[in-house]
Amino acid sequence: MSAPYQIPRISLAWLLASMGVVILPHVVRLPLWITITCSICLIWRILVFQGKWSYPHKHVKSLIAFAGALGIIFSYGTLVLVEAFVALLVLAFAFKLLEMHKRRDALLVIYLAYFVAITEFIFEDSIPVALYVSFGLTTVTAALIGLNQNVSYSFPWKTFRLSSILLLQSIPLMIAMFILFPRIAPLWSVPLPDDSAKTGLSDTVSLGDIASLSQSDELAFRVTFNEKIPEKKNLYWRGIAFHHFDGRTWSQGKPEREKSELVRWFGRENRWKNSIQKISGSVRYSVIIEKTNQPWLFALNVPDAMEFGIGLTRDFRLIYGDKVKQRFQYKVTSTLEKRLDKELPDWLKKLSLQLPEQGNERARTFAVELRKKSATTGEFINSVLTMYNRESFRYTLRPPLLGGNTIDEFLFDTKAGFCAHFAGSFVFLMRAAGVPARMVGGYQGGEINPHGNYVLVHQFDAHAWAEVWLEGEGWLRFDPTAFVAPERIESGLERAMSTEGSFLEGTALSLLKFRDINLINNFRLWIDMMNYNWNRWVLGYTPSLQLKVMQKFLGEVSWYRVGLALFFSSTLIIVFLGLLLLRKESKAKKDPATKLYLNLCQKLSKHGVQRNIGEAPFDFAKRVSREIPELSNTMQEITQLFVQLKYEKNIKKKDLRSNAAFQEFSRSVAKL
Repeated sequence: MSAPYQIPRISLAWLLASMGVVILPHVVRLPLWITITCSICLIWRILVFQGKWSYPHKHVKSLIAFAGALGIIFSYGTLVLVEAFVALLVLAFAFKLLEMHKRRDALLVIYLAYFVAITEFIFEDSIPVALYVSFGLTTVTAALIGLNQNVSYSFPWKTFRLSSILLLQSIPLMIAMFILFPRIAPLWSVPLPDDSAKTGLSDTVSLGDIASLSQSDELAFRVTFNEKIPEKKNLYWRGIAFHHFDGRTWSQGKPEREKSELVRWFGRENRWKNSIQKISGSVRYSVIIEKTNQPWLFALNVPDAMEFGIGLTRDFRLIYGDKVKQRFQYKVTSTLEKRLDKELPDWLKKLSLQLPEQGNERARTFAVELRKKSATTGEFINSVLTMYNRESFRYTLRPPLLGGNTIDEFLFDTKAGFCAHFAGSFVFLMRAAGVPARMVGGYQGGEINPHGNYVLVHQFDAHAWAEVWLEGEGWLRFDPTAFVAPERIESGLERAMSTEGSFLEGTALSLLKFRDINLINNFRLWIDMMNYNWNRWVLGYTPSLQLKVMQKFLGEVSWYRVGLALFFSSTLIIVFLGLLLLRKESKAKKDPATKLYLNLCQKLSKHGVQRNIGEAPFDFAKRVSREIPELSNTMQEITQLFVQLKYEKNIKKKDLRSNAAFQEFSRSVAKL
């Protein structure tokens, strides 16, 4: 009966190490029992190798697999979710360790390790994650190399070094394949459940909501302009329009129109294009938006989408055909000087005058009386804005709590609030006086990264403002916050909150709080520039961008030309690497002991004993002893001296020829 297969020690060591490396990033999202189970499987496999435990019985393995599947169903509620599938894959990887009876089982475990490693891209796709996954793939490849090495080979770091060299050599070919091979949906585009972490604006706003959002330093989106970046005070990134107010909360409302009449998708006829009168001031830019799990996009006014799947709404916002479940890039052209809805439709006018029947009576009375005193609507608007400037209103991230009549209490009692307080109360006063108005939510301003010449917009840049419809002029933007805290619009939230000290007070370790320290700030901006280019050219390398790149270099894009380009580029890279390796091998200087030993092997080959590639010296000596018994003692002695000269640390190569062991080795080889 033949002895059972025993995986080489080095391969097992690297395989167990790779198990820890590839599973570690998933630990934070896996149930605790899965992590404990994987640890038990790892310890069990070590004890099996040491001969202290035996492999589990087939009935035990069936029970473990069944229990694992039930555990995942219990933890996730199903097996069809992406997160549940990854958890199942991790468990399968761990369980397979317990039945590595044959070499093919070890290969299967290694292949599973590759899959587990790359599943991390489903959840994270940043540069640090890519580097970590590359390290994990290197350890898995080291296990694969160790599996194909001689059992007597016992130099683990050389195995890892060889694995690293192989992966580095594959990078040029990988780049060529990435640029030229037809694009398919990347792994990180797999959508996660909608209840995963959400960031950004909500579809409803109560007073104080945006103030809470402004305590977050998370990135909302990045913007690159084709020309000069507009002034910060003109960077109003519209995202959502709030038409309905119930006394406490603003929401989008439900206009009495079919949805098809409210959105014009790119490539289709615009039924209400006459509502937009462009004057001048067009700017072109591209936006890389982070995941929001919401359908709206962000753009300057008035946006015109340049890609399919993006639509322009009737209130002049951009929306996506689905929820934004992953980071993606879109291009926009905006007209900064325009006239919108010179004639307002009745249904939209009704929607823009909506107020609850009761509540906030003081504000209603104040608006009506002030409108009567004003000669024109413009004078009425200026009077309201002047009130915010003169009546001791205060801009704060720590507004006091409001009761049932939120508008009354804010305007006449507390007079302290954030942008939603000012914009919401302003729109209320306009509507109470019979002037159509709406509140708009989005972001204002942004941080310019000088290293990449693009704009960073964070969650703390969230903002709310008002749009008022004037007869003959259309919709105009009014921002009452600018009259209370002009530094918020011109310099950003940090400057506006400098005296209060409430900027990012819940995130003490945020690097954004140290922007006054040049060294830290430059480091942060350099890191962000690297992430931005990674997102733009790697994660954002879509089929449309690939087509533009290939058109630039190939002219006409056809399967024939792309195939030839892929074939020739791959061939050139492989030939170059081959020549480089041959040149390196030919230039490698062999020490005197190795030269003598190779000459000995060449002599023995003439006597019919050919040394195999990769055959260890002692293994070769045993074979020579079997086939030429009279050389047994001499061959064993020579081999012992050779190994001593090669691997003893106290023998230096430069003093090798004067060493007594080398001289004896040289004489023995000469006699043989």
